[in-house]
Amino acid sequence: MRQRQLQLQATIGRLTGADAMQVRTFFATGLIFTVSTLLELPERRADAAWGAWILQLAAPPDDST
Repeated sequence: MRQRQLQLQATIGRLTGADAMQVRTFFATGLIFTVSTLLELPERRADAAWGAWILQLAAPPDDST
């Protein structure tokens, strides 16, 4: 599963020209939308501050990718 996810991220980066952080943000944003929908929190999908907080938690401070 991990290998397939990394391959998918590499493919998206190659096809779009996005860097590693942009690809990570793309996947993380999709996950936020999915989770907020499943938890019936539609108001959170448009809440940029909440989304940014979640994304910040997903990336360790020392991670440069």
